[in-house]
Amino acid sequence: MDTAKVNGRLSATACVLVYGEHPRIAERFFRQWRRCGQGIPLRVGMNACGVRTEGIVARAMSEGRMIRRLGMDGNPGKAATMRRLFREPGIETEWTIWFDDDSFPFRADWLASLEIAVAAQPGAVILGIPASVGVDEAGRRWIEEAPWYRGMPLLPPDRPGCVGRIDFVLGGFWAIRSAWIRLLDWPDRRLVHFGDDYFLGEAIRQNGGGLGRFRSGVRVDTEPRRAPPGLFGSPGGPMPGGEPGVVTG
Repeated sequence: MDTAKVNGRLSATACVLVYGEHPRIAERFFRQWRRCGQGIPLRVGMNACGVRTEGIVARAMSEGRMIRRLGMDGNPGKAATMRRLFREPGIETEWTIWFDDDSFPFRADWLASLEIAVAAQPGAVILGIPASVGVDEAGRRWIEEAPWYRGMPLLPPDRPGCVGRIDFVLGGFWAIRSAWIRLLDWPDRRLVHFGDDYFLGEAIRQNGGGLGRFRSGVRVDTEPRRAPPGLFGSPGGPMPGGEPGVVTG
């Protein structure tokens, strides 16, 4: 059962997705987690990992630092792995913290800083590094077909060639109120890999939630994209065309 609390107040469970045979990246994450994890539960999803990466995860588990491992067959994509990490078993802590494996804490006070940020932004459902992205017509249709869509029009576009805008937090690291994972049934079952962070931001807005800022003591998205090109899509509908430009705040 995930019951750990940050500084005795903020209950949290962390999740990380380890992908492929990239032992340097995996070793760095678990090294930093040993230094800065502060004893909160960590769930590890593994997609298409090689022998060396699997060994790094096994060693981390053997240290007894509240780590639970979830191995996947092949590489079903980030969204499918995220879905299982959130539900096998269900997360019972108030907050869920997500890391891609190339994001990591680098200061031991990052959790204390997160607690302060949560208290200072009571309307925030999710906290992280704010960003925005333009949406094309295919993306708008995809949103309007979503089970979490509540009929709100997209935010006005702020760049040429777009029909709307999504505000969100970068997907390499975020902290979300766990109740919202259940409310939104997140991640959307149509997602494979690309766009999970964009559409989470829009799903939260559609359901009356707010975004918050937090980046203290964590490094985010430190490596070039590594997922196979075939994962950047959705089996259930079109995604925003191409590689839309993301503007961070």
